[in-house]
Amino acid sequence: IEATRFVPSDAAEAGTRLNRWHLILGSLLILVLFIFWFLFTSKSVQIVLSPKADSVEISGGISFELGGVYLLREGDYQINATSPLHETLQTTFAVGPDRNQRIDFNFIPLPGFLQLQLTPADAEVHIDGVRIANAERVELAAGEHELAISHPRYLPNSSIVTIEGKQIEQTLNVALEPNWSDVTIASTPPGATILIDNEDSGMVTPAVVEALAGEREIAIMREGYKTHRQRIFAQAGQVVALPPVTLVQADAQLRVSSTPQGAGVTVNGRFVGQTPVQLDLKSAQPHKLQLILNGYQTFTRTRTLKRGEVADLHANLVMQKGTVVVRSQPQGAQLSVNGQAQGEA
Repeated sequence: IEATRFVPSDAAEAGTRLNRWHLILGSLLILVLFIFWFLFTSKSVQIVLSPKADSVEISGGISFELGGVYLLREGDYQINATSPLHETLQTTFAVGPDRNQRIDFNFIPLPGFLQLQLTPADAEVHIDGVRIANAERVELAAGEHELAISHPRYLPNSSIVTIEGKQIEQTLNVALEPNWSDVTIASTPPGATILIDNEDSGMVTPAVVEALAGEREIAIMREGYKTHRQRIFAQAGQVVALPPVTLVQADAQLRVSSTPQGAGVTVNGRFVGQTPVQLDLKSAQPHKLQLILNGYQTFTRTRTLKRGEVADLHANLVMQKGTVVVRSQPQGAQLSVNGQAQGEA
């Protein structure tokens, strides 16, 4: 018997090739079945973005995009999209059971800037009810905003301003209308101080003073003369010329002041104003003066002035104090007065 050289059988190799092709064909069959399943179970969803997006990402499931139309199965998804000069769009959306669907998204523009040029420059600005401390350059969201501008001496102005957004700079000029009347005042002799509602206007006759709209008291004062007072009704934008005033020489004058100011002054029981005040009094006869202020002791003096005399009277008012005993039940409660601790009751 002679040995024969061993030759491997081709059956094992053929079996291996057959198993590999089965695996490949099975995988392809599964892939094809998955694709058909996805195509038949997905919905056609048109996603419309305004304005046009630079990039769009959809997560939350399998998606296939073709010309702005996505194949998506029913369910919830997230979209992340960007567009120049707009806020990044990050939101969720739901795909319903309808075969064909359309979903619209609008980008929000980036904020814009509003530059306000005001007359007067120190006017107070409120935007959407919020006071703006520095109104020279304000960053605002795109859209409509309520603008309110006010000043004690001017008529208020309210308007709606539309902000374009997208970092665009917008300029708005607002000039408030004056809320006063120009009043021309002259006197004989000239150089008399002009007061409006007992406040020094800083001007002397002859002059044109600004009187805020409404009922006002004009006072013309000069040392050695009786104070001339008259009431006017000022209207915004109106020009008023008062008849020239001839001042009458005073018999005697008394300038009354106090610390603190604002005390009521009576002369012989008749109220004549609040400190500081200048009084025209008859000479050579006594006058009882009283200064009254809440929380302070009444200040009383009697003065007799000579003819032509101009005198001063200053009162340092004394604060009135009382003793209050506070008892609590139970004892030992902490006591405070005007927010300051006073110990235990």
